[in-house]
Order: sequence, then C-alpha cells, then structure tokens
Amino acid sequence: MLIPLPTPPPPPSSSPPQPTPHPPLPLRLLTHNIRYATPHPSRGEKPWPTRAPRLISQLRFHTRYVPEAFICLQEVLHGQVEDVLGGLNLNARPGRAGGDEGGGGGCGLARAEGEASEEGESDEEEEWNYIGVGRSDGLRAGEYAPIFYRKGVWALEEFKTIWLSETPGRPSKGWDAASVRICTVGVFRARGREGGGVGVGVGDGGREGVGGGVGGDGGRKVVVLNTHLDDQGEVARREGARLIVEEVGRRRRTMQMMRMKTGTAGGAVVLAGDFNSEVDGDAYRVIVEEGGMSDVRELVPREERYGHEDTFTGFRHKESGSSRLDFLFLAGSGDEEDEDEGDGRRRRRKKGPWEVRGYGVLENRFDDGVYCSDHRAVVGDLVLL
Repeated sequence: MLIPLPTPPPPPSSSPPQPTPHPPLPLRLLTHNIRYATPHPSRGEKPWPTRAPRLISQLRFHTRYVPEAFICLQEVLHGQVEDVLGGLNLNARPGRAGGDEGGGGGCGLARAEGEASEEGESDEEEEWNYIGVGRSDGLRAGEYAPIFYRKGVWALEEFKTIWLSETPGRPSKGWDAASVRICTVGVFRARGREGGGVGVGVGDGGREGVGGGVGGDGGRKVVVLNTHLDDQGEVARREGARLIVEEVGRRRRTMQMMRMKTGTAGGAVVLAGDFNSEVDGDAYRVIVEEGGMSDVRELVPREERYGHEDTFTGFRHKESGSSRLDFLFLAGSGDEEDEDEGDGRRRRRKKGPWEVRGYGVLENRFDDGVYCSDHRAVVGDLVLL
C-alpha cells in the first residue's frame, strides 16, 4: 500500500505582510483656546466662573454622540482643567458639581484629580480623561495644552510634553518668545466597539496605563498633538513649528515601519492648536510646506463648511480685527498617496488615510452677550480609512 507523502509547505513570501483590514474609524477633532482664568478680566470679558458653564456646555453638546472625539484646549490653568473634566463627566458622575473647589482659577466644578468622592468611588468610573501638564514646571504650574478623550474608547499608549525651545525636554522658553510654550503629544489606540476596554487607574497629570480591549476598530492608532505657539516671537513660532514637524515626522516613520514589519493597520497623525499665525505666516508655512501636513479647512469645499471664517475675535462687539489663528492639520503614516476618484470635490476631501467629512468654526457669543472665550472653537469631522 502506497502512503502519500505530505505536501511540502509553500516557500515563505518575501513580500511584507499585508495590513489587517479594519472598518473606517470616524472621529471628531475639536480645538479651542478657552482664555486663561485671569483675576483681572479685560473690557468685555467676563470672569471664568461666568464663562465656564457656557464653554463646557458647548464642549458637551458637540461631543455627546461622537465617542471617538478628541478635545484639544489651549491657555488652560490647572483649575480650569479640573472644571472642564468635571463638566464633561457630569452625566457619568451625577452630583459632581459643587464639590471641592479646584485651584488655579477653577470655579468648583471638579475635585482634585485622583481624589475619591465622598461615596468612595474612584476616577476609574468617569468617562473622560485628559493628558497634559502645566508649562511652567511640567506639573501644575502655568498653562496647559490638554487633550481630553474618552478612556473607554481610546487606550493611551504614550504621553509626552515638548517644550518649544532649544531645550525641548525640560521647562524652558525658546528664542524670542514672550512666554514658555509647549506641545502635548498623545498616542492613542482604539479599543474597539465590540470588546470594550479595561478600566485603569488615573494618576496625577492624567497619565494612565495601557488598557485592553478588542473589536472591529481595535488596534487603530492616532497620534494627537496639541500646541499653542507664542504670540510675540516670530522666530519662536517658526522654530517651534519646526520642532513639531520633526515630531510628526518621527511618528509617521514609526507607524510606517510597524506597518511594514507586522502588517498591522496604519495609524495617522493630527495636529491642533492656536498657532498665533495666519496662513501667510511662517509657522503655517513650515507645517504645510516643510511638514507636508494638510489644513482640514482646505479639504472641505467652501459651500460645505460651517460657521465663521475667523477664529479669533477678542472680547468685543465689532468684527474688525478678527483673524484665523486656530487650525487643524492632518498627516498620514508616511506611505499613502492622495486618491483621485474622478470628482474634484471628492478628491479634495481625501488626504492619505483620512477622509474629511466636515469642518466648522463655532460661535463664542450668543444672545446673552457673554463671550465664552476670545477665540472660537474649530471642529473637524474625520474618518480614518
């Protein structure tokens, strides 16, 4: 009786593994300079306790049904960070308002981070979390550029702060800047819609460990950068933008190498902030031309954009002097090309792994005449393909 010999396995392929297919991942990116809680408001400006409820309501309204949203804020003191975090978590944590007062300009919407409530519950049960540090000491002093996210949707894999100076690894003021400036960087992995995520403890400054989670979107990574460039120093804005572009380049190369090595789905990079630079300024040019990033606004046809054109208004009733200083930028993982689907409008909507679904500049003053900030929030609706 003849026994058939086993079929030898096929020779290993020399081609790199193909990325595992993933469904499109929608997300909303919102950036807003909320104006620091000054004890001496300028003409037309209301104190932070008056502005805070209006501003936080706007943030909640525009992220309520978008679980994958990121909120990038600028000019935020520690007490304001606590207030925003407490306000975002009001639905998740009933009765949070009216607790211990937050310091540094807070209005008492949130207790100190990591502190247990009177009922003994921990922050693990809260929906929103944040990353960021005070720019003056790398802890709580000075303005933050925080990134808020839902920790049941995104697992934080890495968090760092870059000081925009000649010594980016420590608190410092660079070049001709009038103030210390920073860029907050977070690497987030989508936990997935089906498997959920593992709850993790929250430490000082919003740091957390890596959580679990599986599902259709699990494994997709998004690098979020949030910054506030100097308002006085032209050299500081230009060189600060170059430091940010270098960081974006490193992140894109890392994603490309991991994709080639492991076959995992590619990630992408988004940059948000107040750049104190208009489109004809050096900082904008560095980011777009040298960094190869795309202005989200320019990927949406004019007739489909929502709201205002300008993002800075000041605290006044006249429209003269407004300018566009706040931006959202996109970058891919470094190995994609823009797609041409034969439709000019559709073609402009795609940038590498991104499809842009919408762009808008929100209102910062309503019928009551109270400006929630001297800047308007900017929103982009994106899909990571």
